[in-house]
Amino acid sequence: VRAKVCVADYDGDGRLDLFLVNWFQGRGSLLLHNETRPRRWLDVRAVGKRSNRMGIGARVRVSLDARLLGLQEISTGCGYASGQPAVAHFGLADAAAVDVQVVFPSGATVEKKGVAADQVLTVEEP
Repeated sequence: VRAKVCVADYDGDGRLDLFLVNWFQGRGSLLLHNETRPRRWLDVRAVGKRSNRMGIGARVRVSLDARLLGLQEISTGCGYASGQPAVAHFGLADAAAVDVQVVFPSGATVEKKGVAADQVLTVEEP
């Protein structure tokens, strides 16, 4: 049996949860709530002004002491009849603060230094 998977932090605790969509009769969809030990995290939302408002296509780079921790492109599509929030989610292990760079589809770049962990950071296109 095949199911489509959507990944999102449905309860806002910083841990990604899974929603398994099942289209077959007699088998319901499942929400798998992540109950692992909490670690540091950061969600980044990009708000476009010249680019699209949801920041789709913006590239988000997170680093610590000039060492790359993660790189994601903001998107919403993850499969047929499913999607995810327009947010870049990063697990930070034990890092209390990181540097964030957002490159918007227009080419505009925003850099933020020493961003505290465990929050949703909204970055606006200049």
